[in-house]
Amino acid sequence: MDASDHSSDIPLVCDLDGTVTPADTTYELILLYLKAHPVTGWLTILRWLRRGRGHLKARLAEAVGARLDTAQLPLDEGFLDSGLFREARRKALVSGAPQAVVESVSIRLSGFECAAGSTAERNLTAEYKAAYLRQTFPEGFDYVGDSRDDLPVWQAARRAYAVNADPRTVQAAQARGIEIETLSPRRPFLGPLLQEMRLHQWAKNGLIFLVPLLSLSGFSWEWALNLVLAFVSLGLVVSSTYLLNDLLDLQDDRLHPIKRKRPFAAGALTVKQGLLSIIGLSLTGLGMSLVVGPVLTVVLLFYAAVSMGYSFMFKRVVVLDAFVLAFLFCLRVLIGVLVTGATTNAWFFTAVATFFLSLALGKRCIELEHKWSGEVERHLEALSGRGYCGRDFPVVLGLGMTVGMISPLITMIYALLSEDSIVESTVVAFVISTTLMFWMGRFWILVNRGAIDDDPVYFALKDGISRASLLVILAAVLVEQMV
Repeated sequence: MDASDHSSDIPLVCDLDGTVTPADTTYELILLYLKAHPVTGWLTILRWLRRGRGHLKARLAEAVGARLDTAQLPLDEGFLDSGLFREARRKALVSGAPQAVVESVSIRLSGFECAAGSTAERNLTAEYKAAYLRQTFPEGFDYVGDSRDDLPVWQAARRAYAVNADPRTVQAAQARGIEIETLSPRRPFLGPLLQEMRLHQWAKNGLIFLVPLLSLSGFSWEWALNLVLAFVSLGLVVSSTYLLNDLLDLQDDRLHPIKRKRPFAAGALTVKQGLLSIIGLSLTGLGMSLVVGPVLTVVLLFYAAVSMGYSFMFKRVVVLDAFVLAFLFCLRVLIGVLVTGATTNAWFFTAVATFFLSLALGKRCIELEHKWSGEVERHLEALSGRGYCGRDFPVVLGLGMTVGMISPLITMIYALLSEDSIVESTVVAFVISTTLMFWMGRFWILVNRGAIDDDPVYFALKDGISRASLLVILAAVLVEQMV
Protein backbone atom coordinates (compact mmCIF):
# COMPACT_ATOMS: atom_id res chain seq x y z
CA MET A 1 0.00 0.00 0.00
CA ASP A 2 1.37 3.42 -0.90
CA ALA A 3 2.46 5.57 2.05
CA SER A 4 0.35 8.43 0.76
CA ASP A 5 -2.74 6.32 1.47
CA HIS A 6 -2.07 7.00 5.12
CA SER A 7 -1.56 10.75 4.95
CA SER A 8 -5.09 11.36 6.30
CA ASP A 9 -5.97 12.11 9.92
CA ILE A 10 -6.93 8.50 10.60
CA PRO A 11 -4.49 7.38 13.32
CA LEU A 12 -2.06 4.53 12.75
CA VAL A 13 -2.19 2.37 15.89
CA CYS A 14 0.89 0.22 16.50
CA ASP A 15 1.30 -2.77 18.76
CA LEU A 16 4.53 -2.88 20.80
CA ASP A 17 5.63 -6.49 21.39
CA GLY A 18 6.47 -8.26 18.14
CA THR A 19 5.72 -5.16 16.08
CA VAL A 20 7.58 -2.00 17.10
CA THR A 21 10.05 -4.23 18.94
CA PRO A 22 10.66 -7.90 18.12
CA ALA A 23 10.92 -8.56 21.87
CA ASP A 24 8.12 -9.55 24.24
CA THR A 25 8.45 -7.19 27.19
CA THR A 26 6.05 -9.10 29.46
CA TYR A 27 8.09 -12.28 29.16
CA GLU A 28 11.24 -10.26 29.78
CA LEU A 29 9.71 -8.89 32.98
CA ILE A 30 8.83 -12.44 34.07
CA LEU A 31 12.43 -13.45 33.39
CA LEU A 32 13.77 -10.53 35.42
CA TYR A 33 11.52 -11.43 38.32
CA LEU A 34 12.54 -15.11 38.25
CA LYS A 35 16.18 -14.08 38.08
CA ALA A 36 15.71 -11.98 41.23
CA HIS A 37 13.60 -14.69 42.96
CA PRO A 38 14.71 -18.06 41.51
CA VAL A 39 13.18 -20.18 44.29
CA THR A 40 9.82 -18.60 45.11
CA GLY A 41 9.29 -16.51 41.96
CA TRP A 42 7.15 -19.09 40.15
CA LEU A 43 4.69 -19.32 43.05
CA THR A 44 4.37 -15.55 43.26
CA ILE A 45 3.76 -15.22 39.53
CA LEU A 46 1.07 -17.91 39.63
CA ARG A 47 -0.61 -16.13 42.55
CA TRP A 48 -0.63 -12.85 40.63
CA LEU A 49 -1.91 -14.59 37.51
CA ARG A 50 -4.92 -15.95 39.40
CA ARG A 51 -6.08 -12.32 39.76
CA GLY A 52 -5.83 -11.73 36.01
CA ARG A 53 -3.18 -11.04 33.40
CA GLY A 54 -3.54 -7.30 33.83
CA HIS A 55 -2.82 -7.65 37.53
CA LEU A 56 0.19 -9.86 36.77
CA LYS A 57 1.66 -7.33 34.33
CA ALA A 58 1.08 -4.44 36.72
CA ARG A 59 2.79 -6.24 39.60
CA LEU A 60 5.72 -7.29 37.41
CA ALA A 61 6.20 -3.70 36.23
CA GLU A 62 6.04 -2.60 39.85
CA ALA A 63 8.57 -5.18 41.03
CA VAL A 64 11.19 -5.25 38.26
CA GLY A 65 10.08 -2.67 35.67
CA ALA A 66 13.01 -0.42 36.53
CA ARG A 67 15.43 -3.19 35.49
CA LEU A 68 13.95 -3.43 32.00
CA ASP A 69 16.05 -0.99 30.01
CA THR A 70 13.62 0.12 27.31
CA ALA A 71 16.30 2.38 25.83
CA GLN A 72 18.15 -0.79 24.77
CA LEU A 73 15.15 -2.72 23.46
CA PRO A 74 15.75 -3.83 19.84
CA LEU A 75 13.48 -2.13 17.34
CA ASP A 76 11.97 -3.30 14.07
CA GLU A 77 13.87 -0.81 11.95
CA GLY A 78 12.26 -2.07 8.76
CA PHE A 79 8.80 -1.12 9.99
CA LEU A 80 9.87 2.15 11.66
CA ASP A 81 11.65 3.22 8.46
CA SER A 82 8.71 2.31 6.23
CA GLY A 83 6.77 4.98 4.42
CA LEU A 84 3.59 3.85 6.20
CA PHE A 85 5.02 4.67 9.64
CA ARG A 86 7.10 7.74 8.76
CA GLU A 87 4.37 9.54 6.81
CA ALA A 88 1.48 8.80 9.15
CA ARG A 89 0.25 12.15 10.55
CA ARG A 90 -1.14 10.58 13.69
CA LYS A 91 0.33 7.60 15.51
CA ALA A 92 -0.62 5.75 18.68
CA LEU A 93 1.20 3.03 20.61
CA VAL A 94 -1.34 0.66 22.17
CA SER A 95 -0.19 -2.65 23.59
CA GLY A 96 -0.90 -5.43 26.04
CA ALA A 97 2.46 -4.67 27.66
CA PRO A 98 2.41 -2.87 31.05
CA GLN A 99 1.46 0.80 30.90
CA ALA A 100 4.82 1.98 32.26
CA VAL A 101 6.72 0.05 29.58
CA VAL A 102 4.53 1.39 26.75
CA GLU A 103 4.96 4.96 27.99
CA SER A 104 8.73 4.54 28.24
CA VAL A 105 9.03 3.26 24.65
CA SER A 106 6.70 6.03 23.45
CA ILE A 107 8.99 8.65 24.99
CA ARG A 108 12.02 6.99 23.42
CA LEU A 109 10.56 7.03 19.92
CA SER A 110 8.45 10.21 20.24
CA GLY A 111 5.73 11.07 17.72
CA PHE A 112 2.98 9.04 19.38
CA GLU A 113 -0.05 11.06 20.45
CA CYS A 114 -1.29 8.23 22.63
CA ALA A 115 0.48 5.51 24.64
CA ALA A 116 -1.73 2.93 26.34
CA GLY A 117 -0.91 -0.40 27.96
CA SER A 118 -2.23 -2.91 30.44
CA THR A 119 -2.98 -1.94 34.03
CA ALA A 120 -4.15 -3.86 37.09
CA GLU A 121 -7.75 -3.24 35.95
CA ARG A 122 -7.38 -4.14 32.27
CA ASN A 123 -5.39 -6.47 30.04
CA LEU A 124 -5.26 -4.47 26.82
CA THR A 125 -5.30 -7.32 24.32
CA ALA A 126 -7.71 -8.94 21.87
CA GLU A 127 -11.37 -7.83 22.30
CA TYR A 128 -10.48 -5.43 25.12
CA LYS A 129 -8.01 -3.63 22.89
CA ALA A 130 -10.51 -3.51 20.03
CA ALA A 131 -13.16 -2.00 22.32
CA TYR A 132 -10.67 0.51 23.74
CA LEU A 133 -9.62 1.65 20.27
CA ARG A 134 -13.23 2.01 19.07
CA GLN A 135 -13.93 4.22 22.05
CA THR A 136 -10.72 6.23 21.81
CA PHE A 137 -10.85 6.69 18.02
CA PRO A 138 -14.55 6.71 17.05
CA GLU A 139 -13.62 8.15 13.64
CA GLY A 140 -11.74 4.91 12.90
CA PHE A 141 -8.16 3.71 13.02
CA ASP A 142 -5.66 1.60 11.11
CA TYR A 143 -3.80 -1.10 13.01
CA VAL A 144 -0.39 -2.81 12.80
CA GLY A 145 -0.01 -6.04 14.78
CA ASP A 146 1.58 -9.47 14.69
CA SER A 147 -0.30 -12.15 16.67
CA ARG A 148 -3.59 -14.05 16.87
CA ASP A 149 -4.59 -11.79 19.77
CA ASP A 150 -4.75 -9.00 17.18
CA LEU A 151 -7.49 -10.67 15.10
CA PRO A 152 -10.38 -8.77 16.81
CA VAL A 153 -8.41 -5.52 16.51
CA TRP A 154 -7.72 -6.03 12.81
CA GLN A 155 -11.42 -6.77 12.35
CA ALA A 156 -12.35 -3.47 14.03
CA ALA A 157 -9.76 -1.46 12.11
CA ARG A 158 -10.27 0.42 8.87
CA ARG A 159 -7.08 -1.08 7.47
CA ALA A 160 -5.09 -4.04 8.80
CA TYR A 161 -1.32 -4.48 8.58
CA ALA A 162 0.80 -7.40 9.78
CA VAL A 163 4.44 -7.29 10.86
CA ASN A 164 6.34 -10.50 11.65
CA ALA A 165 3.08 -12.45 11.67
CA ASP A 166 2.90 -16.22 11.45
CA PRO A 167 1.39 -17.29 8.09
CA ARG A 168 -1.34 -19.15 10.01
CA THR A 169 -2.29 -15.91 11.76
CA VAL A 170 -2.59 -14.15 8.39
CA GLN A 171 -4.70 -17.02 7.06
CA ALA A 172 -6.95 -16.83 10.13
CA ALA A 173 -7.43 -13.12 9.50
CA GLN A 174 -8.29 -13.71 5.87
CA ALA A 175 -10.73 -16.46 6.91
CA ARG A 176 -12.56 -13.80 8.95
CA GLY A 177 -12.84 -11.66 5.85
CA ILE A 178 -10.12 -9.23 6.94
CA GLU A 179 -8.13 -7.65 4.12
CA ILE A 180 -4.68 -7.68 5.68
CA GLU A 181 -1.44 -6.43 4.20
CA THR A 182 1.78 -8.14 5.32
CA LEU A 183 4.51 -5.52 5.72
CA SER A 184 7.23 -8.01 6.66
CA PRO A 185 7.25 -11.84 6.81
CA ARG A 186 7.78 -13.97 9.87
CA ARG A 187 11.33 -13.74 11.18
CA PRO A 188 13.34 -16.96 10.72
CA PHE A 189 13.61 -19.18 13.78
CA LEU A 190 16.00 -22.05 13.01
CA GLY A 191 19.03 -19.94 12.03
CA PRO A 192 19.00 -17.77 15.17
CA LEU A 193 18.32 -20.87 17.33
CA LEU A 194 21.35 -22.69 15.90
CA GLN A 195 23.43 -19.58 16.50
CA GLU A 196 22.17 -19.35 20.08
CA MET A 197 22.96 -23.05 20.62
CA ARG A 198 26.61 -22.18 19.91
CA LEU A 199 27.33 -25.33 17.96
CA HIS A 200 30.99 -24.31 17.71
CA GLN A 201 31.14 -24.69 21.49
CA TRP A 202 30.33 -28.37 21.08
CA ALA A 203 34.07 -28.73 20.50
CA LYS A 204 34.39 -28.48 24.30
CA ASN A 205 32.27 -31.61 24.58
CA GLY A 206 35.01 -33.46 22.70
CA LEU A 207 36.60 -33.76 26.14
CA ILE A 208 34.50 -36.89 26.66
CA PHE A 209 36.85 -38.58 24.15
CA LEU A 210 39.99 -37.56 26.06
CA VAL A 211 40.42 -40.54 28.41
CA PRO A 212 39.18 -43.12 25.85
CA LEU A 213 41.72 -41.70 23.37
CA LEU A 214 44.45 -42.35 25.92
CA SER A 215 43.16 -45.92 26.40
CA LEU A 216 42.80 -47.19 22.83
CA SER A 217 43.88 -50.68 23.87
CA GLY A 218 40.39 -51.16 25.30
CA PHE A 219 38.59 -49.84 22.21
CA SER A 220 35.33 -51.50 21.12
CA TRP A 221 32.51 -50.52 18.79
CA GLU A 222 30.20 -50.35 21.81
CA TRP A 223 32.56 -47.68 23.19
CA ALA A 224 32.32 -45.73 19.96
CA LEU A 225 28.51 -45.88 19.79
CA ASN A 226 28.05 -44.90 23.42
CA LEU A 227 30.54 -42.03 23.10
CA VAL A 228 28.77 -40.64 20.03
CA LEU A 229 25.38 -40.83 21.76
CA ALA A 230 26.86 -39.25 24.89
CA PHE A 231 28.45 -36.49 22.80
CA VAL A 232 25.16 -35.56 21.12
CA SER A 233 23.06 -35.79 24.30
CA LEU A 234 25.63 -33.72 26.23
CA GLY A 235 25.66 -31.17 23.40
CA LEU A 236 21.89 -30.73 23.50
CA VAL A 237 21.82 -30.33 27.28
CA VAL A 238 24.76 -27.92 27.26
CA SER A 239 23.15 -25.87 24.49
CA SER A 240 20.00 -25.60 26.59
CA THR A 241 22.13 -24.18 29.43
CA TYR A 242 23.66 -21.67 27.00
CA LEU A 243 20.15 -20.52 26.09
CA LEU A 244 19.20 -20.18 29.75
CA ASN A 245 22.37 -18.25 30.55
CA ASP A 246 21.82 -15.85 27.65
CA LEU A 247 18.19 -15.30 28.66
CA LEU A 248 19.27 -14.40 32.19
CA ASP A 249 22.01 -12.13 30.82
CA LEU A 250 19.65 -10.48 28.33
CA GLN A 251 19.69 -6.98 29.83
CA ASP A 252 23.47 -7.06 30.38
CA ASP A 253 24.16 -8.38 26.86
CA ARG A 254 22.29 -5.46 25.29
CA LEU A 255 24.83 -3.12 26.88
CA HIS A 256 27.81 -5.13 25.58
CA PRO A 257 29.35 -4.06 22.23
CA ILE A 258 29.67 -7.67 21.00
CA LYS A 259 27.11 -9.68 22.98
CA ARG A 260 24.33 -7.30 21.93
CA LYS A 261 24.38 -9.12 18.59
CA ARG A 262 23.35 -12.42 20.16
CA PRO A 263 19.89 -13.60 18.96
CA PHE A 264 18.08 -12.95 22.25
CA ALA A 265 19.65 -9.54 22.81
CA ALA A 266 19.06 -8.50 19.18
CA GLY A 267 15.44 -9.69 19.17
CA ALA A 268 15.97 -12.45 16.60
CA LEU A 269 14.63 -14.88 19.22
CA THR A 270 12.02 -14.05 21.85
CA VAL A 271 12.04 -15.14 25.48
CA LYS A 272 9.06 -17.43 24.84
CA GLN A 273 10.84 -19.14 21.95
CA GLY A 274 13.91 -19.49 24.14
CA LEU A 275 12.06 -21.10 27.03
CA LEU A 276 10.33 -23.59 24.72
CA SER A 277 13.67 -24.38 23.04
CA ILE A 278 15.33 -24.98 26.42
CA ILE A 279 12.65 -27.52 27.34
CA GLY A 280 12.85 -29.23 23.94
CA LEU A 281 16.65 -29.45 23.82
CA SER A 282 17.06 -30.65 27.40
CA LEU A 283 14.34 -33.32 27.15
CA THR A 284 15.75 -34.59 23.85
CA GLY A 285 19.26 -34.75 25.27
CA LEU A 286 18.16 -36.51 28.45
CA GLY A 287 16.07 -38.96 26.41
CA MET A 288 19.06 -39.87 24.25
CA SER A 289 21.22 -40.34 27.35
CA LEU A 290 18.87 -43.05 28.62
CA VAL A 291 19.89 -45.15 25.61
CA VAL A 292 23.46 -45.15 26.96
CA GLY A 293 22.40 -45.68 30.56
CA PRO A 294 20.81 -44.03 33.59
CA VAL A 295 24.20 -43.07 35.02
CA LEU A 296 24.77 -40.69 32.09
CA THR A 297 21.29 -39.21 32.59
CA VAL A 298 22.03 -38.54 36.27
CA VAL A 299 25.35 -36.88 35.41
CA LEU A 300 23.68 -34.70 32.77
CA LEU A 301 21.01 -33.65 35.27
CA PHE A 302 23.77 -32.79 37.73
CA TYR A 303 25.59 -30.84 34.99
CA ALA A 304 22.40 -28.90 34.22
CA ALA A 305 21.83 -28.18 37.93
CA VAL A 306 25.38 -26.82 38.39
CA SER A 307 25.04 -24.79 35.19
CA MET A 308 21.76 -23.29 36.45
CA GLY A 309 23.47 -22.44 39.72
CA TYR A 310 26.16 -20.70 37.71
CA SER A 311 23.60 -18.75 35.67
CA PHE A 312 21.57 -17.63 38.69
CA MET A 313 24.29 -17.08 41.29
CA PHE A 314 27.86 -18.38 40.95
CA LYS A 315 28.87 -16.18 38.00
CA ARG A 316 28.49 -13.10 40.21
CA VAL A 317 30.96 -14.42 42.82
CA VAL A 318 34.56 -13.41 42.12
CA VAL A 319 36.91 -16.36 41.36
CA LEU A 320 34.23 -18.92 42.30
CA ASP A 321 32.75 -18.42 38.83
CA ALA A 322 36.01 -19.63 37.28
CA PHE A 323 36.14 -22.68 39.56
CA VAL A 324 32.59 -23.64 38.56
CA LEU A 325 33.43 -23.37 34.85
CA ALA A 326 36.53 -25.53 35.37
CA PHE A 327 34.40 -28.08 37.25
CA LEU A 328 31.97 -28.26 34.32
CA PHE A 329 34.88 -29.03 32.01
CA CYS A 330 35.97 -31.83 34.36
CA LEU A 331 32.44 -33.25 34.26
CA ARG A 332 32.79 -33.56 30.50
CA VAL A 333 35.94 -35.63 30.96
CA LEU A 334 34.23 -37.73 33.63
CA ILE A 335 31.38 -38.55 31.24
CA GLY A 336 33.89 -40.19 28.88
CA VAL A 337 35.22 -42.26 31.78
CA LEU A 338 31.76 -43.36 32.93
CA VAL A 339 30.52 -44.22 29.44
CA THR A 340 33.52 -46.40 28.53
CA GLY A 341 34.75 -47.65 31.90
CA ALA A 342 38.28 -46.42 31.09
CA THR A 343 40.52 -45.77 34.08
CA THR A 344 42.32 -42.64 35.25
CA ASN A 345 43.21 -41.04 38.58
CA ALA A 346 43.21 -37.83 40.61
CA TRP A 347 46.49 -36.61 39.09
CA PHE A 348 44.96 -36.58 35.64
CA PHE A 349 41.83 -34.74 36.75
CA THR A 350 43.95 -32.20 38.65
CA ALA A 351 45.88 -31.45 35.47
CA VAL A 352 42.63 -31.05 33.51
CA ALA A 353 41.07 -28.89 36.24
CA THR A 354 44.02 -26.48 36.48
CA PHE A 355 44.22 -26.15 32.69
CA PHE A 356 40.56 -25.15 32.35
CA LEU A 357 40.63 -23.02 35.50
CA SER A 358 43.33 -21.00 33.75
CA LEU A 359 41.18 -20.66 30.62
CA ALA A 360 38.18 -19.57 32.70
CA LEU A 361 40.28 -16.86 34.38
CA GLY A 362 41.53 -15.93 30.92
CA LYS A 363 37.97 -15.42 29.75
CA ARG A 364 37.41 -12.96 32.61
CA CYS A 365 40.66 -11.16 31.75
CA ILE A 366 39.52 -10.76 28.14
CA GLU A 367 36.32 -9.10 29.39
CA LEU A 368 38.19 -6.92 31.91
CA GLU A 369 41.04 -5.80 29.66
CA HIS A 370 39.17 -2.96 27.91
CA LYS A 371 38.18 -1.47 31.28
CA TRP A 372 41.74 -1.71 32.61
CA SER A 373 43.27 -0.24 29.45
CA GLY A 374 40.80 2.67 29.38
CA GLU A 375 40.66 5.83 31.45
CA VAL A 376 41.52 5.63 35.15
CA GLU A 377 37.87 6.33 35.96
CA ARG A 378 36.91 3.01 34.33
CA HIS A 379 39.17 0.94 36.62
CA LEU A 380 36.43 0.78 39.25
CA GLU A 381 33.67 0.24 36.69
CA ALA A 382 31.95 -3.11 37.34
CA LEU A 383 31.85 -5.81 34.70
CA SER A 384 28.18 -6.08 33.78
CA GLY A 385 26.55 -9.14 35.35
CA ARG A 386 29.77 -10.24 37.06
CA GLY A 387 31.49 -9.53 40.38
CA TYR A 388 34.65 -8.02 38.87
CA CYS A 389 35.75 -4.47 38.12
CA GLY A 390 38.48 -3.13 35.83
CA ARG A 391 40.95 -2.82 38.68
CA ASP A 392 40.86 -6.61 39.13
CA PHE A 393 42.53 -7.20 35.76
CA PRO A 394 46.18 -7.54 36.92
CA VAL A 395 45.16 -9.81 39.84
CA VAL A 396 43.07 -12.12 37.65
CA LEU A 397 45.88 -12.08 35.07
CA GLY A 398 48.39 -13.19 37.69
CA LEU A 399 46.11 -15.92 39.01
CA GLY A 400 45.39 -17.24 35.52
CA MET A 401 49.06 -17.29 34.48
CA THR A 402 50.10 -19.08 37.65
CA VAL A 403 47.42 -21.76 37.38
CA GLY A 404 48.13 -22.08 33.66
CA MET A 405 51.79 -22.93 34.24
CA ILE A 406 50.94 -25.38 37.02
CA SER A 407 48.84 -27.49 34.65
CA PRO A 408 51.73 -28.68 32.36
CA LEU A 409 53.90 -29.36 35.43
CA ILE A 410 51.17 -31.56 36.94
CA THR A 411 50.89 -33.33 33.58
CA MET A 412 54.62 -34.09 33.65
CA ILE A 413 54.52 -35.28 37.27
CA TYR A 414 51.47 -37.40 36.53
CA ALA A 415 53.13 -39.00 33.50
CA LEU A 416 56.45 -39.71 35.23
CA LEU A 417 55.52 -40.57 38.81
CA SER A 418 51.96 -41.90 38.88
CA GLU A 419 51.70 -45.69 39.06
CA ASP A 420 48.48 -45.58 36.99
CA SER A 421 49.79 -43.19 34.34
CA ILE A 422 48.22 -43.58 30.92
CA VAL A 423 51.35 -42.13 29.27
CA GLU A 424 54.36 -44.36 29.94
CA SER A 425 56.96 -42.85 27.60
CA THR A 426 59.11 -40.11 29.12
CA VAL A 427 59.63 -38.55 25.69
CA VAL A 428 55.89 -38.42 24.97
CA ALA A 429 55.20 -36.94 28.42
CA PHE A 430 57.86 -34.31 27.79
CA VAL A 431 56.37 -33.43 24.36
CA ILE A 432 52.85 -33.08 25.77
CA SER A 433 53.93 -31.00 28.76
CA THR A 434 56.21 -28.62 26.87
CA THR A 435 53.62 -28.13 24.11
CA LEU A 436 51.00 -27.28 26.73
CA MET A 437 53.42 -24.90 28.45
CA PHE A 438 54.22 -23.19 25.13
CA TRP A 439 50.54 -22.80 24.25
CA MET A 440 49.60 -21.55 27.70
CA GLY A 441 52.44 -19.00 27.79
CA ARG A 442 51.53 -17.66 24.35
CA PHE A 443 47.83 -17.53 25.29
CA TRP A 444 48.49 -15.37 28.35
CA ILE A 445 50.81 -13.03 26.48
CA LEU A 446 48.05 -12.47 23.90
CA VAL A 447 45.51 -11.92 26.68
CA ASN A 448 47.77 -9.32 28.28
CA ARG A 449 48.12 -7.55 24.92
CA GLY A 450 44.35 -7.47 24.46
CA ALA A 451 44.79 -9.48 21.25
CA ILE A 452 42.04 -12.02 22.04
CA ASP A 453 38.43 -10.91 21.99
CA ASP A 454 36.77 -14.34 21.84
CA ASP A 455 36.06 -17.19 24.19
CA PRO A 456 39.45 -18.93 24.78
CA VAL A 457 38.25 -22.25 23.36
CA TYR A 458 36.82 -20.53 20.28
CA PHE A 459 40.14 -18.69 19.91
CA ALA A 460 42.01 -22.01 20.04
CA LEU A 461 39.80 -23.45 17.30
CA LYS A 462 40.44 -20.48 14.97
CA ASP A 463 44.12 -19.91 15.75
CA GLY A 464 46.57 -21.75 13.48
CA ILE A 465 49.32 -22.13 16.08
CA SER A 466 46.79 -23.50 18.58
CA ARG A 467 45.58 -26.08 16.07
CA ALA A 468 49.18 -27.06 15.31
CA SER A 469 49.86 -27.50 19.03
CA LEU A 470 46.83 -29.75 19.35
CA LEU A 471 48.02 -31.86 16.43
CA VAL A 472 51.43 -32.27 18.08
CA ILE A 473 49.78 -33.51 21.28
CA LEU A 474 47.45 -35.86 19.39
CA ALA A 475 50.39 -37.25 17.38
CA ALA A 476 52.34 -37.86 20.59
CA VAL A 477 49.38 -39.67 22.16
CA LEU A 478 48.86 -41.85 19.08
CA VAL A 479 52.56 -42.74 18.97
CA GLU A 480 52.31 -43.76 22.64
CA GLN A 481 49.32 -45.97 21.88
CA MET A 482 50.84 -47.62 18.82
CA VAL A 483 54.36 -48.30 20.03
